[in-house]
Amino acid sequence: EGETALSALAREFIQRSQWKRRGDRAKSLAIFFIIPLVLSLIPLHFLIMARANTALSNGRRDFGSRFFIRYLWMIGESTNLVNIDASHDDFRGVALPKIELPLLGTRYLGITGHPSEQSKLNHSDFSYSNLKGAFIYKTDIIDATIMDASLENSFLWKVNFDNSDLNYTKFNNATLREVSFKNADISHANFSGSTLESINLQEVRHPTNLTYDQLQAAETICDVQFPPHISISSYRDCPDSID
Repeated sequence: EGETALSALAREFIQRSQWKRRGDRAKSLAIFFIIPLVLSLIPLHFLIMARANTALSNGRRDFGSRFFIRYLWMIGESTNLVNIDASHDDFRGVALPKIELPLLGTRYLGITGHPSEQSKLNHSDFSYSNLKGAFIYKTDIIDATIMDASLENSFLWKVNFDNSDLNYTKFNNATLREVSFKNADISHANFSGSTLESINLQEVRHPTNLTYDQLQAAETICDVQFPPHISISSYRDCPDSID
C-alpha cells in the first residue's frame, strides 16, 4: 500500500468490482436452488388441482375441502364450488377469483348447492374479506363472522346467514333474494343500491338498531318484512302484478 498508492477513482473501481462479483455469486446460488424448487412444485400444483377438483365437485364432504378451497382462492383459480363444506375455517382477507356465468356476465367465484343439499361455510371467519361480485346460492353461512366484509355487486340467493355477525358488511348494489338473517347482526350494514327480495328483517338480532336511512337506500324492495319502527312499504318496488 505504501509503494503503490491508488487514486480515489481506482479504489472505487475495485470496490464496485468486488460488489459485482458478490452479487453475481449470490444470483448464481439463488438460481441453483430456486429452479429445482420451482420444477418440483409444478407437479405438486397439478396434483393438488386434480385432487381439489375431485374433492370439491363430487357433492360429498371431504377431509381436505377447506385446504383445497383456500388453495384455489390463493392462486385465483376459476373454479365453481358445489356442495362444499368448509365450516370452521378462517378466510379473513380472502379475495375471490372471477368466473364466467353466461346469464350474469363475469362474476367472482361461485359457491352453490344442489336442490337437495346446501353448501356449508358455518362457523367460518370472513372478516374484512373482499367478496365483491360473489355468486352464492343455497349455502349455509351460519354462526359465521363476516364483519366489515365487502359483498358489493354480489348475487346471494337462498343464503342462510343465521346467527352470523355482519356488522358493517357492505351489500352495496348487491342482489339479496330469499336470504335469511335470523338472529344475525346486520347493524350498520350498507344496503345502498341493493335489491332486497323475500327477506324477513324482523328476525335479525337487535332489530331496533336498523334505521330508515340504512334500508330506504336500497334500489329495489319487494316482499321485505321490516321491524315496526321502519316505515317502508314491504312491496315498495314490486311489479304491478304483486299486491
